[in-house]
Amino acid sequence: MCEVYKQIAIERERDEGLRAYEYVVVTHDKEGNEVEYISFYVADSGKIHFVKDPRPLP
Repeated sequence: MCEVYKQIAIERERDEGLRAYEYVVVTHDKEGNEVEYISFYVADSGKIHFVKDPRPLP
């Protein structure tokens, strides 16, 4: 996980079947609780294949 700012964290995981990386960007409130996330895949070609709208965390 990469922490960009205290309110944002970026997670990356390789999906060999898709030949892409999945990125998840998570936002945090002032207390450090996870609030929302977006998820997208970046293929080896550099193209973004799928994006999910921001969603609240359960």
